[in-house]
Amino acid sequence: MKIIDFLTLVLFLSVLSCRAQINTLNDDELFEIKFNQFTLDDIMGIDGIDENAETLFGKGNFESEANTSGPDLGRDFWNEDITFGFEDSSNTGDYFYLLYLYVNHSNVQVTVKDVTVSIGDDIGAFQGYTINEQHNRVSFYDEDTATIGIVFSFNPSTRKITEIKMYTY
Repeated sequence: MKIIDFLTLVLFLSVLSCRAQINTLNDDELFEIKFNQFTLDDIMGIDGIDENAETLFGKGNFESEANTSGPDLGRDFWNEDITFGFEDSSNTGDYFYLLYLYVNHSNVQVTVKDVTVSIGDDIGAFQGYTINEQHNRVSFYDEDTATIGIVFSFNPSTRKITEIKMYTY
């Protein structure tokens, strides 16, 4: 019986430890993440359709390409500032969801909760939030499923942000 109690305690503590390494976002905070003037909700609303991207970014302000390799259909969009892609696991072309988003340039300001940063900024801007020193990143995930996350990676010696990436699972 003591072994079961011990294993339960170890499992509970490891779950708490993993949970403590990330910061959570409710739905409103998640969809209001900003990339300059565009919210995550705006970008997700593109739904993998060129015309929707033109409406949001303006004609000629992005490039796109269909991704037909692999088991799922996809569409990638990019410009010098940001790269993002959609995937349609139904293979019908009717249901695209945002798969990833990468910030490519320091002129993109990203706002999460009450913090606005760019590549090259000091990670100290996230004071008050959990900074994972072991893996050199600050992570925010949706609180319901932890399947949508944005990660701010930093150089441990300079403490400057080197990458900003968002993934959905």
